[in-house]
Amino acid sequence: MGFLGQFSTVMLVSLPFVLAAHPRFLGTHIHNARAINSSYDYIIVGGGTSGLTVANRLTEDPKVNVLVLEAGLMDQGETYFSEPSLAGGAVGTKYDWNVTGVANPQLNNRSVTLPLGKVVGGSSMLNRMVFDRGSKADYDMWRDLGNPGWGFDDLLPYFIKDLFTQASHDGFGLLLRTSVMRSPVWASRSRMMGANISSGSAYGFFWGPTSLDPSKETRSSARSGPYEVAKNRTNFHLLSSQQVTKLILDSSGPEIKIEGVEFKSSSSAPVQTVTANKEVILAAGSIHTAALLQLSGIGDAAVLSKLDQTVALDLPGVGNNFHDHQYVVLAYTAANLSLSTANLTTNATFAAEAQAEYENDATGPLTTTGTSAMAFLPLSSYAKNSSSAILSAISAAPANVSLSTAAPPSVVQGHMAQRSLYSKFLAAQDAASMEYIWSDPSLLIALVKPLSRGSVTITTLDPFVQPAVDWRALSDPADLQMLNAGIEFGRALYGTSALKVLEATEAMPGLATSAESYVRDTLATIYHPAGTCSMLPKDLGGVVDVDLKVYGVSNLRIVDASIMPVLPATHTSSTVYAVAEKVSFYSKPLTFFFGVL
Repeated sequence: MGFLGQFSTVMLVSLPFVLAAHPRFLGTHIHNARAINSSYDYIIVGGGTSGLTVANRLTEDPKVNVLVLEAGLMDQGETYFSEPSLAGGAVGTKYDWNVTGVANPQLNNRSVTLPLGKVVGGSSMLNRMVFDRGSKADYDMWRDLGNPGWGFDDLLPYFIKDLFTQASHDGFGLLLRTSVMRSPVWASRSRMMGANISSGSAYGFFWGPTSLDPSKETRSSARSGPYEVAKNRTNFHLLSSQQVTKLILDSSGPEIKIEGVEFKSSSSAPVQTVTANKEVILAAGSIHTAALLQLSGIGDAAVLSKLDQTVALDLPGVGNNFHDHQYVVLAYTAANLSLSTANLTTNATFAAEAQAEYENDATGPLTTTGTSAMAFLPLSSYAKNSSSAILSAISAAPANVSLSTAAPPSVVQGHMAQRSLYSKFLAAQDAASMEYIWSDPSLLIALVKPLSRGSVTITTLDPFVQPAVDWRALSDPADLQMLNAGIEFGRALYGTSALKVLEATEAMPGLATSAESYVRDTLATIYHPAGTCSMLPKDLGGVVDVDLKVYGVSNLRIVDASIMPVLPATHTSSTVYAVAEKVSFYSKPLTFFFGVL
């Protein structure tokens, strides 16, 4: 789950700031809703990766006050949040939304679970700490879909700003920390079936950076980074365990204005309200941001009318273009694996020694998540014998093959624009569509450029009922073709000199099971949901413009992964941080300890 080139100092997106004096604040983390102010300059819905990043940047100006409303809890310092080897351990707990998708016909009617962070820090607390970045082609695709200012060169300064930043008025500090973990055997001695060994690009075989604080060997997250930097500011409030249930709209002008929000601690609790003087910023994630818009009367009129919801703004793209990275496991056993993280669960003595090493001096096996050894490969590398056929099939398929028959016309047009760029992307040698993650001694094989598109739709006006998440994985036949090729390439890797020494035996799916059958039976999500409020021209199913402002609304922005029109071929954490940095970069050049870039 979620991980230099030329610089640009041009400010492309800015948020206005108020210079008026504000009431005295009582402290950051507010435990009682009655203790908050009646109004704030900015209300941020969601205290996760993007929400806390924006809150930190906005409150750098002491004249601006900010409220973050987070539906989840503040963590209690559980070890599965901090220890790298336990990364992902919070999945399925009270800190997880535990969203389950609708039955998927292409997956033999299985319903796939989608973990999402329901905690201060969001999914940056639940993920496996991978902190990589997509290729130039990934972000240039955003630009080429009608979003000037959002190509790789435009985003690069904000990827950098995540890591090296003037974090507070008190002096220089690191907002986020990353490092390269110690990892098991991987592509250390060969070019692995003709693929390049990456030397700084975002494709090939490489050791991936992780969101790890190397000074402590603990997770670095939006909770330990942006929140910790901002938490003592007197102009910052965070109210946890409060779910925003509706946006309060003023439809009297030429554009809708958001006056504030309604929120509740539970379905039976009384509704409370708070006013936004300037803007409301949605950072609730791809599932809940789309649902909140629909609950507020902003979305596809055809969907909302069926629920007897008053349509305040017909915006068909809301909830559409949903997609996620998807993976299968090529499971192996190995006769020759002398030091394995698997020993942590099978060898009590080894596990005790490892725990002592970690607690005494932050060393040993517990300092790794085991997901640092990765490969991001172009179609031509992993599908040498079938890439031409796959590309031909994509070009020949109907434009709406990836979409539901209920998709609005503008969404269909937007996907047609995406498909035309996909053909060029998949044919390129420097753009990845398949990821391989070494999992000691197995291999996770992930399609990171899927064509299939689904939707997120509320089924009731009760905000405490989860929306219908229709992933529609494998609805486009090309996705299955790419995964089949990916499995065959993965099997071939175990015959290379670098991995042959393991004396590995395939346990799943086994040669007697077809790759296609195995994919349909086991395909799962990597927990990178995106696209439900896409940054696209409105006539292509877009929901936000290049300033991330919602079309037709004067003071509403979205800053989470829902704005990504196409998922980059990477774990999404660092990209979400960069998007949040970009939208909140308002007046200062990128200043580091060595000067101004």
